This record gives sequence, C-alpha cells and structure tokens, in this order.
Amino acid sequence: MHPTIQKQLRIIILSMLLISCTTVNSNNQNENRPPSSNEFHLSSPLLQDQQPLPDTLKCQRDGGSGSSPPLTWSSPPEGTQSFAVIMHHYPMGTRPGDNNPSQYWLLWNLPGDLKTLAEGNPQSIGTEGSDKDGKTTGYTPPCSPAGGGTHIYTITLYALSSPPNLGDQDRQDVDWETLTQAIVDTTLGSAQISFTN
Repeated sequence: MHPTIQKQLRIIILSMLLISCTTVNSNNQNENRPPSSNEFHLSSPLLQDQQPLPDTLKCQRDGGSGSSPPLTWSSPPEGTQSFAVIMHHYPMGTRPGDNNPSQYWLLWNLPGDLKTLAEGNPQSIGTEGSDKDGKTTGYTPPCSPAGGGTHIYTITLYALSSPPNLGDQDRQDVDWETLTQAIVDTTLGSAQISFTN
C-alpha cells in the first residue's frame, strides 16, 4: 500500500476512535450517571464537561494562571503500559478531516500506573511536544478569541500498549500529526473531556 494512503487510513481510524469515545462520554453526561466501573473515564476537579473554562485556568492575559488543568482517570483498558494526552481545538469553520487541529498540549510517556495529573503538572511528569505556535514545548493556555466568540477545546487521554517511539526529551518538532501517528498502532482506548472558552 502506498505510504500516503496508509497514513490517511491511520488518521481516519484514529478519528473514528475519537468520535466513538466522545459519544460514550456524552451519553454518560446526558443520563446524569457516573461511568460504569469498567469504563475508561477522564475527568477533572476543576473542569465540567462541555462547560466554560474556569477563570483561574484561563491565560494570564485573561487574568488566569495559565496552568494546565488537573486531570484524573479510572478503569484504563487491560494491557495499558503508558498514557498520552492531547488537547486541541478545530478553528472556526473547520472540522475533523478538513485539516489538523490547533494543538494546545502534547504530552506522552505518562506511566501506565498513573491515575492523576496535578494542576500545572508541577512534577513535569511525561514528555512534551510543541506548543500551539511551534515556538517552544509545553502547554498553551487558551485565551479568549479576538473579537469574541467561543471555542471548544478537547482533552483526550490515550491508553497505550507501549510508549510512543519519540524519545524521553521534550521535542519542539513533535506536533499533533507526529504524536497521533506515533500512537495510532498502540492505542487501546481513549477518554475525553471538553470545555469552552
């Protein structure tokens, strides 16, 4: 199979996995019940799914700390050896499949027995990829869009059968496409939480 076609197929498969996980989490939210004990689930003590970002977590320009949100998760799939986190949003007028989204957090090499990440990740657990603008590595805090409006941001936690082959040093050259390609064959499951800003 031609490498370009193979690459496109991998992206389509990953997108389908994301959509199916979003549907499961949305159903749980709509039914106002906790996830079942065997369901991979992502949450945050400061974020409510599909609700506005708390003022304390907004970018410094908007009066917040600019810190990455605290995360907690449960019931990862059997065989999970590592986790990766991606936070993204699709610019207005675009959707999955149109192009790559804007990346706000690329994090991998999280240990398979980890259950939480503290606000701001003060222990620097894991390895980080490029920020939103490709100028450094690490988390990019969302700022209010110029001219008003609201964006939807999605944080996805991936359970992996092995760490991605991207090394253990922060890498500015790792973008959304690089990380998603690196984990597509080892993803056992994923869980999401979204917020608006």
